[in-house]
Amino acid sequence: MTMAQQGKKPAATGGKYQVIAPPNMLSKRVMIKGDGAIDFAAIERAEKALAQLSGQFDNWMSEEVARLTALRDAARANGQSREALDAIFHSAHDIKGQAATLGYPLAADAAASLCVLLERVRAPERVPAVLIDQHVDAIAAIVHQAGRTSKNGTANSLLGKLRAVTLDYVAQEEARVKRNAQKADNAA
Repeated sequence: MTMAQQGKKPAATGGKYQVIAPPNMLSKRVMIKGDGAIDFAAIERAEKALAQLSGQFDNWMSEEVARLTALRDAARANGQSREALDAIFHSAHDIKGQAATLGYPLAADAAASLCVLLERVRAPERVPAVLIDQHVDAIAAIVHQAGRTSKNGTANSLLGKLRAVTLDYVAQEEARVKRNAQKADNAA
């Protein structure tokens, strides 16, 4: 059976690249009635189920924060190996992905900043432990103190400064790595 017979578009090619047209999976994600209309009743039922689960959101976020804190504490006690930092990254990445949905948008932003730090500074010994601590403590404070608002002035100010310090450090570190690579190239 050809791609056209399967309802798929062929890939376009040209030169040294190939453009692949992904299948449209949207119809599998949206509730569609037999007549092609969106099933708003199904969406409403899903929203009601989510509202019923919302009472558990605080517990889930507390568990995620406890896991992140434990990973940070273990890295501090056992040394900042790449594996320890990767575990912290994955925990922060989970929070980044879940926090906004669970009603903690500022915690998601703080976790995103931590992810940037751990993703872009790859040498474990170059990641400042104090900056990891500040992120983890900020996430915990936001979840336990600021709660489910994105309008908390103190939390927003803290987050803005934390993000600025992180981006500044990452930029300095990337410039240092680039200079060292250029020195090595020049010496070779």
